[in-house]
Amino acid sequence: MSALATNIHNDSSPASAAGEGRRYFLAPNGWKGPVLFMLSMTAVGLSFYPAWLIVLMMLVRSFKTDRYEALIMLLIALGGYGFRHGPTTVECLIIYAAVVPLLLLLKKTAVTRRAVVAWAVYAAGCLLFASKSLEPLSGQLMMLMWYLSFLFFLIPLWMFAGRSFRMDDFFNRLYPYAVIYCVFYCLDGIILCGPVFLPELQPFIGAHPFWELYIIPFNGVARVYPPGFYLCLMLIYPLVRSYRLRWWEIILFLVALGITKTFSLISAVLLGFIICQKGFSKTSKYIVLGAGLFAAVYAIDLSISDVTQLATNEGSRLRIASTVNQFVLLDGAQDAEDIAEFGTGRMAQVIPKVERLYDMGLEWTGFGFLHPSKTDNQAFMITNELYSDISKNEESVAAVEVIPVQVFLNIGYLGLIWHILFLVGLILIIRKLPDSKYFWTLMVMFIWLGIAGFCGMVQVQGQMVVATAFAMVILQDKTRRGVNCAESPTPFRRD
Repeated sequence: MSALATNIHNDSSPASAAGEGRRYFLAPNGWKGPVLFMLSMTAVGLSFYPAWLIVLMMLVRSFKTDRYEALIMLLIALGGYGFRHGPTTVECLIIYAAVVPLLLLLKKTAVTRRAVVAWAVYAAGCLLFASKSLEPLSGQLMMLMWYLSFLFFLIPLWMFAGRSFRMDDFFNRLYPYAVIYCVFYCLDGIILCGPVFLPELQPFIGAHPFWELYIIPFNGVARVYPPGFYLCLMLIYPLVRSYRLRWWEIILFLVALGITKTFSLISAVLLGFIICQKGFSKTSKYIVLGAGLFAAVYAIDLSISDVTQLATNEGSRLRIASTVNQFVLLDGAQDAEDIAEFGTGRMAQVIPKVERLYDMGLEWTGFGFLHPSKTDNQAFMITNELYSDISKNEESVAAVEVIPVQVFLNIGYLGLIWHILFLVGLILIIRKLPDSKYFWTLMVMFIWLGIAGFCGMVQVQGQMVVATAFAMVILQDKTRRGVNCAESPTPFRRD
């Protein structure tokens, strides 16, 4: 990690949009506001609901004074991102009720119109797949709204309608929130060892209200799950292209990333760092650097872990060696039970559910958008004999922790193709805009996260972040061209 950190800190190559050297992130509005907002969200997550008043007041105030800050606060408040679960069914309905009128009322550029049409066609296809399911549409509503939540991209477009927008201004407003997230990871993972500042990110312990906090100070390193890092991923692209980190920010970021103990997130950050590079030579250089860094982390994990138990997460301290070892074990698998151990047990979820899909002849259109906890149709219930814990073997086929397989289960082969075409279509729609790479590199990172069941491009938390990036590309292009933002066009030279 030291090689990567040294590069981030010392690289002084030109910034992408100007001939300047790399610069540090700033906090233009100071730290008091972000700290107060994040602590208020912590209080909300700890069931101190009066804190919602502070959150709402800060949202209203920032909407009047700084739309960048308001957008970041809105993302965190709606998405949860470690403080609370993502939007409920009622909250999703309210969001859609607020956003759908923008389809008609918002003044659109040609790019925006194409994006709206693409979303509408995708939504129509998803409704068609839902209509083929044995589950009534009312039982599919929540998951269907998750799939369609990319519509959130209209919110930033509406917030900055008639205003200028600069990505650098957004990145610098986001910076203090990313730092605070990393601090919260360190506090919950190393010092308190309990779900306090990020109440929803230690699911094996569960969220605890403020009157009965779960704290075991300095009890090793507790695993804190990745959702708090989702907004931090928005800073990977500018970090690679234009910015640098101070030494303490490097340490804080790497420690917080390590506390997640999540291979898919760590590898997504490395992947993002590689694909965001400019030019083939730099990309090749960082592929080699990333491979060397991965090998070093694997060696460290191997040296501090119980080598006799590498097939389990308990035996692998950093959960890197166990991940690699699973591929070795998969090569020698003899039956379904051996395969079921792959992916830290994820294949045990996948195998019987895919078998049921084929048994029902639904492999082309899927089961539908089944709710993971509310589906009770007996046609969708199975006894999973591949689980080692027999108390959990009665379940529905609704959910697996591998997003591509989840999409296949929901809408089958045809739906999987439909979903991929939608994502590719979004890339094609803005491909000619100067900053389009920011959008698709961020989307690739979230798709990679989905391999381990985190977010992907079908769950609302990931789609809100990527949809915001999509809108940012459109807004910056409008500002550059002086379209409906009360500013003169500015020249742009593509790197």
